[in-house]
Amino acid sequence: MNNDSFPQKLADNDPLRYYTSEFPLLVLHDVECIFHKNYQNKMHYHDYYEINLVTGGDGLHYFDSRRFHVKKGDFFVIPTHVKHGYINLGGLDVIHLIITQKFIDDNCTLFFKNKEYYSLFKFDPLLKMHYAFDFHLNISGDDFDELVSYCNSIMRQQNKVSSESDKIIKSLAIAFLFLAFRRYRELTSDIKTENRYYGTVQNVMQYVSDHYAEKINMTELAALSGYSRSNFFRFFKKMTSMSPAEFIDFYRVNAAREMLAKGEKTLTDIAADCGFYDSSHFIRVFKKLTGMTPKKYRSGD
Repeated sequence: MNNDSFPQKLADNDPLRYYTSEFPLLVLHDVECIFHKNYQNKMHYHDYYEINLVTGGDGLHYFDSRRFHVKKGDFFVIPTHVKHGYINLGGLDVIHLIITQKFIDDNCTLFFKNKEYYSLFKFDPLLKMHYAFDFHLNISGDDFDELVSYCNSIMRQQNKVSSESDKIIKSLAIAFLFLAFRRYRELTSDIKTENRYYGTVQNVMQYVSDHYAEKINMTELAALSGYSRSNFFRFFKKMTSMSPAEFIDFYRVNAAREMLAKGEKTLTDIAADCGFYDSSHFIRVFKKLTGMTPKKYRSGD
């Protein structure tokens, strides 16, 4: 089937938003596994993380304003508040492992020390959303079977209402994610062998993720890379299609989008929390990157 016969973007005139409260099992366990056969869905977004494993067939995955072809074994994460949808090209079967922010926070000491967590949950989705970065994990063989087995075990446990089943579900979800982290590490080790700058860019991105609310000095960032400022700027832009300063703005705006969607903070507070100089600077950069003001983004108009 010719993919060109399908739209580059899915219609977004009636966006759906799924709240955690609509998933009673997710409220009980902070983790829920759902299996969809012949999956197709219009653009929507929600306030939890959605980990996708394509178990059969193929389809088109719409991610914000981009479109990607997906097939069996593809593994990727959809962060909170990012619009996405699917077109089924034939037998598209997808397992969704849904996890709340609380699950991430409760296990932060496990996740945050892994670069693969930052890559899968933060950097790859950001690059994919804005720069059609079509690099994602594909898992096959025994590892694929093991991931499916973890999900089947979660689905068997999640209808049980007990503290024991909750512990089992969370342990299975952690095992699932760490298997994906290992496969991602093995995949990117090959890339690092071919491109010595790859690991450096990952380290810089992680630094920005940890310090985006603070003032980030370009000279210090270059020093962190271990290369001269000019060489660092050159290879960073070559690999990400952004300058380091553009990536910082890009990361701050994405953090602001999540805060705006939650609706708990004022624009002034969000500007300060995301490292912008003031509200005017925040509005200017946000509009430049998203095409709308923060106020309009929050209202959804």
